[in-house]
Amino acid sequence: MNQISGNSTSATYQGYIPPSNNITRVYYYIEVYDLAYNNNTSQTFNYTTNTPPVITNLTHTPKYPNANVTVSANIKDDGMVTSALLYYAFANFTAQDVYDISTWNSSSTYISYYPRSIAIEDMDNDSDLDIVVVSYRNYIYIFENPGNNTSINNWTYYSKYIYGYFYSIDIADLDGDGDKDIIFGDSYGRVYVLTNPGSLNLNTWNYSYNTVSDDAYAVKADDMDSDGDIDVVVGDHDGKVYIFENNGSTINNWTSYNKYTGASYIYSIDIADLDGDGDKDIITGDSNYRVNVLNNPGSLDVSAWQLSYNTIYNYPYSIATYDMDNDGDQDIVVGDSYRYIYMFENPGNINLNTWTRYSRYEYSMSRVYSIQTADLDQDGYQDLVSSDYSYRKVHLFYNNRNLSISTWNSSTVYTSGYVYTVAVGDLDNDTDKDLIAGDTYGYLYLLENPLQELEWNSTAMSNISDIYSGVIPSPNSTKLAYYYISAEDNYGYTTNSSIYSYIVDAEPPYFGNLTIEPQYPNATTSVRVS
Repeated sequence: MNQISGNSTSATYQGYIPPSNNITRVYYYIEVYDLAYNNNTSQTFNYTTNTPPVITNLTHTPKYPNANVTVSANIKDDGMVTSALLYYAFANFTAQDVYDISTWNSSSTYISYYPRSIAIEDMDNDSDLDIVVVSYRNYIYIFENPGNNTSINNWTYYSKYIYGYFYSIDIADLDGDGDKDIIFGDSYGRVYVLTNPGSLNLNTWNYSYNTVSDDAYAVKADDMDSDGDIDVVVGDHDGKVYIFENNGSTINNWTSYNKYTGASYIYSIDIADLDGDGDKDIITGDSNYRVNVLNNPGSLDVSAWQLSYNTIYNYPYSIATYDMDNDGDQDIVVGDSYRYIYMFENPGNINLNTWTRYSRYEYSMSRVYSIQTADLDQDGYQDLVSSDYSYRKVHLFYNNRNLSISTWNSSTVYTSGYVYTVAVGDLDNDTDKDLIAGDTYGYLYLLENPLQELEWNSTAMSNISDIYSGVIPSPNSTKLAYYYISAEDNYGYTTNSSIYSYIVDAEPPYFGNLTIEPQYPNATTSVRVS
């Protein structure tokens, strides 16, 4: 690199990265030496080359019922756009059917003690999603999805007794045999792995465990060292974060690394690549009212990871990560111990105290022990589902494409007991996401999303000066219309826009072609409008 300004103690340097041809992502960092041969290395950054088409200013007009609708957008590319297709689908339900969770069909079943944590996964490789539950004490359950019935009281279940008080659960294929195993922690500091032998009968499953220094309160599984197998991450009630390195054996033989975060308790944990460097970072919530980010430098020795944090009003009981604004990076969602949900907007760096924070105060909500993201209305944006322990409710918050969560619409449904845990998945194979909730009376609830599978049609879009347009035909009696745009360039890269919708039979009048004639003074004027 060449020095372009400054002096020997403080200077600006510049270097050039050569053309990358068809490479789509370039990584770079800077290494610096001084006269004493001391060196330091910067954080790794990245950028994309030969980017896919960019779709902006997507709109539809007119909006009145039972008429053709024109969809238009700006589409640009660093090469050449070779194809732009408008996809549309019609649905015979109203927005109220989707947005009001209290109208969703519901069924329930009872288990011993109460559901402490729920996971949804295909446990028997039959292409439908089963439900895995750890109760507050002593029992693990698998509810087998029959594939044709969303009344959970008719599902077959299997259980296994292990003495203990249990906390969170995760599902992953830890031994690489194609079957999903179960990971959970207990109040004795044990981190259990139940190994799936290929049968849902839990009594045939073997288990092993490793230990942490106090209650193994929060567990997650992911490939933390990019070696192709799944490791286990744990937050305990001694304020420590552990990584157990998968060595192909049972977990009691795994090497562990830990870092003390400065708090008494770790309440919640999640894993995501927050800085886009290809390594998975760790996000935790602790008893110091802090949301922490531990930046993975490419080594499993978590004691050496840098930590940044942001402080909230109460205990961060639950954490989820997802790209909530569809800008290509992972944002953080937090539910706390007293009436708040938070959204942290990822600005493209790993330092959490620089992130913009949005919050929502819900007077009739408290102790959010569980929060999940899912696109419940199929608009291409992730919505939120949360438990509500104190007020015995499940909350839905619908993403309005603005991270200011206080402006989102919401709905609730009441349960018999205090709601500890929620999970989301397509349990009836109709492409929409259903909900599972567990309460302290021992009930497990299945709430069926009324959205149906959408049948997509497509039509080519015309182009005038990078403004592309296409027409959605009249849907007649349909209540909702959905649409999105797919564009492809000459490099073969494709971009799909978010999915948008409009209510066919509930739009206000649309005015077009408003004219007046004649336009000279002191004469009768005729006003015409479509």
